[in-house]
Amino acid sequence: MKYDDIVDETIKKNTTYSNKDIYITEEEKAVLEKYAFDYRKYDSLSELSFDIEEYLNDIYEEDLEYVLINMTDRNYYNNTNK
Repeated sequence: MKYDDIVDETIKKNTTYSNKDIYITEEEKAVLEKYAFDYRKYDSLSELSFDIEEYLNDIYEEDLEYVLINMTDRNYYNNTNK
């Protein structure tokens, strides 16, 4: 099994919510809800990421930044031509 296939399978296995191009786990969903980000209202990951970055510019929250990094990494692996 190739590395990319392993990454894809791991992402699919660990993803519990998918809306358009937003993929998150239960843990990430809990963090987003903690900071009142309704991930269901966003049409794209870039919109959600922008709002999270704006929030983090004012108030740094380590767990929220971790979610942002994970989501953008996952997006990279899902949407980059291999």
